[in-house]
Amino acid sequence: MEPAEGPPGAAPVPPWHRDRLVTILLPEHHCRLLLVDASGTACEAEFRHLAGRVGAEVLGRATVAAVLLGADLKDDERLSIQARCEGPIEGYLVEVDSKLNFRGYTNKKTIRGLDRSARPFVEGVGKVGRLQVIRSTGSGIFYQGVTSFAQGDVATDLERSLRESQQIPSRLLIDHGYRMQLTSAIGILLQVLPGADAEAFPYLAAEIAARAERARPWTKDLETLAKLVLPESVPSKLLDSRPIRFSCRCSRERAISVLKLMGPPEGQATYPELNRVTCAFCNDTYEVLASELLAG
Repeated sequence: MEPAEGPPGAAPVPPWHRDRLVTILLPEHHCRLLLVDASGTACEAEFRHLAGRVGAEVLGRATVAAVLLGADLKDDERLSIQARCEGPIEGYLVEVDSKLNFRGYTNKKTIRGLDRSARPFVEGVGKVGRLQVIRSTGSGIFYQGVTSFAQGDVATDLERSLRESQQIPSRLLIDHGYRMQLTSAIGILLQVLPGADAEAFPYLAAEIAARAERARPWTKDLETLAKLVLPESVPSKLLDSRPIRFSCRCSRERAISVLKLMGPPEGQATYPELNRVTCAFCNDTYEVLASELLAG
C-alpha cells in the first residue's frame, strides 16, 4: 500500500489517511458496536519493520485489536498488548493512546520457510503463550491483566482476556488481507453496556458473527460493513468516527537520554565517536556523537 498522491507539490498523503474507528450504539440491546479500518496504519508498521508475511499478518491483526480495545482511553492514557508465545515469531508488542496513535512490532520480523509457504500465519505464533493487557498513564500502570492463549490468534486470545480478566462480555472479530503485502486490516468489537441483558447477548453476538463470516472479505466502508453484520431488526445509532494513524513517541532527545542513562559500553572508559539507537516500535535510528553525550 503506497502513500496516496496529493495535489502537485504537496507532501505525500500517508497510507493511514482513510483509517478510522466508528462507534455505533445499539440502544435496545444496551450494547455498542465498534468497527475499525486500520489497513494503512498496519501497512506502515509492516513497511517500517520490513516484516515478512507472518509478521505482517500478526501485526495487522494486533493493530486492529489495539485500536478497538483502546477506544475508551482518555487524556494521557495508553493501552499496550504484549504477547509471548512458543511460535517462531516469539511475540509482539503494540500500543495505542487516547488519540488513536498506534505503534508496535513483532519480536521476529521474518521467519524463513514459513513466510514463503502457504501455511497459516497462526503457526508463527503457536497455541501456547501468554497475553498481557496494560492500561497506563504518565504516572504509572492502573490496570494489568494476564491470560493464557485461547487459540494463538489475536482475536480469540483477546476475547478471552476481555471475558476472563476484564470481565466484559465481548465478541471480537478480525479480517485481514495479504497479497505480497498487507492489503486490509479490519475489525469488529461488540460489547455490553450497563443494563444489558446478559442472557440475550450471546444470541446477538452469534448472529453478528455469522453475518460477518458470510460477508468476508470485509469492505473498508465501515457504514456498509455495519449494515451487513447488524440484523435489520436491531436499531442502531452512529455515535462518532475518529481517525487513526501510525505515530511513535521516540525522539532524538529520548535517544540521547537513553544513551546517557546506559553509560559507555562495557569495558570502555568513554563513548564511541558515533552512537546509534534504533527504536523498537518504529525502527527509526538516531545517530548521536560522543561530544553530545559528554556535554553538560
